[in-house]
Amino acid sequence: MQAQLKPAVNTNTILDEVAAPAKVAAQMLGVSPRTLANWRSEGKGPDYVRLGRRHSAVVYRVDDLKDWLAANVVDAKTGQPRARKTRRTKA
Repeated sequence: MQAQLKPAVNTNTILDEVAAPAKVAAQMLGVSPRTLANWRSEGKGPDYVRLGRRHSAVVYRVDDLKDWLAANVVDAKTGQPRARKTRRTKA
């Protein structure tokens, strides 16, 4: 039997840690992909990356999703937005 060669680096895992397709990002946020598309057209929601020109694929950087979630925390007792915490960037 011949040994099967495996890539030294699993690129899917690396990409998953950096960016998520719109469908996956929607699942992470608990909204539909259509809601994310609406937010993009309205200038709302988390930042995103368009891979190419108009009408091309969109991905969301995981750090942008985390930042957006952190910026939209609501205090359960008061129903008011919490003071925004800034995330530290890696050096």
